[in-house]
Amino acid sequence: MQLKLKGVYAQHKKLSNGRLKSYYFLRGFGALKLLREDDGESFYPGSPAFMRSYHAAIDVPRKARTTGTLQSIIDGYQKSSAFSGLAPRTKSDYLKHLAKIQNARLTEKAPAFATYPLDTLEDPKIRRRLLDWRDKMAESSPRQADATFGVPRIILEWARDRGMISHNHATQPKKVYKADRSDKLWLPQHLDAFRAVADEPLRLALELALWTGKRQGDLLALEWGAYKDGRLSFRQGKRKRKIDMPVEASLKALLDALPIKAATIMTTSAGQPWGKINF
Repeated sequence: MQLKLKGVYAQHKKLSNGRLKSYYFLRGFGALKLLREDDGESFYPGSPAFMRSYHAAIDVPRKARTTGTLQSIIDGYQKSSAFSGLAPRTKSDYLKHLAKIQNARLTEKAPAFATYPLDTLEDPKIRRRLLDWRDKMAESSPRQADATFGVPRIILEWARDRGMISHNHATQPKKVYKADRSDKLWLPQHLDAFRAVADEPLRLALELALWTGKRQGDLLALEWGAYKDGRLSFRQGKRKRKIDMPVEASLKALLDALPIKAATIMTTSAGQPWGKINF
């Protein structure tokens, strides 16, 4: 089934063998042709190969506007393995921060950051603009301001590493968020009080967190196959680093005494793997 696409029209030509061949055009662009990677595919309005060619053509004006700007760095980073290899949660957070960066303005009439030419990003004065923008965000949430500012630092470093820019003027900013978590520390008496009343699944969760120091997501996903000969060996979900560590004696005794009820080590009292929300 052929689709009717806005701006697309066809011209038909009769070949020497008597067959009728159709050529497709996009107003304001020109002839639509198979992309190199789609060579040999069916090509008509609505076919996958045609739609890829169509979307590539209508994207040309946007690419022309964004070439040589911060937006071109953002686009390139989002297509890179550095971005695609991120954990799903991290990727989702980065997309939210990138949207803020694209639309950020120092004043109502100032141009959006995404339109800044690469030459502007090379100017040392850009650092003050970036920090002023971060400080403005910090008025409502210092922690979120630091988190958002970390993303331009990452993408500009990605661009510098690839020769798109020579300097990254968003490196090593001082944090605006300062937290005193001294009242959050668990002292020995707090640990003993928890152990005295916790059921087995929650006590195991405490001991794993206490003796490994790993993130909640890594511990919830930890499988029995990762525990062998008194060691834990697994790959972190966030940074993909391989972890191999000895298991402390009291935690080892707890693990050795547990019956295997599921693939994951941490389970509910019903023997089911924990979900992030209900945990």
